Amino acid sequence: IKDFGAFVEIEEGLNGLLHISEMAWAYVKNPSELVSEGEVLKLRVLEIEPEKKKISLGLKQLLTNPWEDVKKKYPIDSVVEGKITQVTSYGANVELEAGVSGTVHLSEIDWEYVERPSAVFKKYMVLPLKVLKIDEDAHLIFLSRKRTLPNPWEDIDKFYKIDSIVKGKVIRVRDFGAFVKLDKGIEGFVPVSEIDWERIKHPSEKLKKDKEYEFKVIKIDKEKLQLTLSKKRLMPDPWLEIKKKYAVGTLVEGKVVNLTDFGAFVNLEENIDGLVPLSEIS
Repeated sequence: IKDFGAFVEIEEGLNGLLHISEMAWAYVKNPSELVSEGEVLKLRVLEIEPEKKKISLGLKQLLTNPWEDVKKKYPIDSVVEGKITQVTSYGANVELEAGVSGTVHLSEIDWEYVERPSAVFKKYMVLPLKVLKIDEDAHLIFLSRKRTLPNPWEDIDKFYKIDSIVKGKVIRVRDFGAFVKLDKGIEGFVPVSEIDWERIKHPSEKLKKDKEYEFKVIKIDKEKLQLTLSKKRLMPDPWLEIKKKYAVGTLVEGKVVNLTDFGAFVNLEENIDGLVPLSEIS
């Protein structure tokens, strides 16, 4: 018996290999769990390769294949009970029965953002899960924990309105914006363009992780489960004053800060640049 399987004497001078993957429909950690030296087994010949002097044998082929009626036992959208067998960085592997496994992706753990699956799942935990998809070729069932929980987005219109002001805590800051935890298990997103009227290089200049801020709700998409927020729209729009200060026809002075093929950018005051098109330079 080896880690990868067991060698079986078929008759004197003729041996075959029973690979660990052919021992049972369920996951087998070590061949010694199922077979022992000296044991007489009834096996099926799977393949003969004379040139390699190799005979492949199977034990599970003589057992009932649990995947034969898996769609009847685990219909799509049904809620089933599963046991966590492994917690990974991307989710968790689940055993529904011997030989039938499933997986819960990180995005299907909870309606709220989950950074580490281990914060929710523990090995050997038994819990209800919803069947999302069955891949018979890969022998894998895709499952969801969050869809067995109340969906906070169903009543989103009751709690959040366009142009309403909400308070939330920044939980993640990325180059393109910041994610904000709101009440009722809802997460909002602040695009970098909605953080401040001034140009910023990175959202972390204005928004700090774990700090609370007020935001304005500017868009709600129930289908995509997206709630877009703005911080800058709670502040006066400086461009309203700029339009008055730099009316069309006004003569102004500025410093050239960037030259391009299509013209020159001129700084008029802090955070205010103007463009002189190439056709207007001379």
